[in-house]
Amino acid sequence: MRIRPAERADLPSIARVFTQTTRHAFNAFTPGGRTESGLGAEAMVPEGQALIEFAWDLWWGQWFAYVAELRPGEVVGFSCGGAEATETTEHRVQMRGLYVLPEHQGGLVGRFLASAVASRFLELGHRSLMSWVLEQNVAARDFHVGLGGEPRYRVESVGYFVREVPPGPEVHALVGYVWDDASALVIRRRARS
Repeated sequence: MRIRPAERADLPSIARVFTQTTRHAFNAFTPGGRTESGLGAEAMVPEGQALIEFAWDLWWGQWFAYVAELRPGEVVGFSCGGAEATETTEHRVQMRGLYVLPEHQGGLVGRFLASAVASRFLELGHRSLMSWVLEQNVAARDFHVGLGGEPRYRVESVGYFVREVPPGPEVHALVGYVWDDASALVIRRRARS
């Protein structure tokens, strides 16, 4: 597996990972794959590539991203970092997203992607970081705790990863996980002898 900085040419792969991962997670934490208002994952998850291209063009330079490849061109996950989005915390930077295809979750892909983001923040002079996770997404919350994240914040978010579709946006709670020492996320590779 190789972790490397993302490039614009990776956008179709990043969009595929985003869409598949988000739909998988959404179906796992909603009864029957539907919200209280009857919306399913197909309505709740924005079109992957259009969203990713929009985010890339809008925030590139303020954000950075990494991809995980099993083989060249075979992207199985991505992570990104940037400024903290809600401005409700004292933390200035956050891991803005970490997505791994369902069939590759539970291994080291997510840990290596989180390590890449933390390493970059440390290079930029940030000693702590945070990450927002949907409260309903128990698997993601468990993953963040497993990485040593401390659940320190909770906010309500209208429209978080939700498009405006009748009967209107759902309200979701977000849990903010904090690493006061970002170096705790960095995986140190052993020197080969």
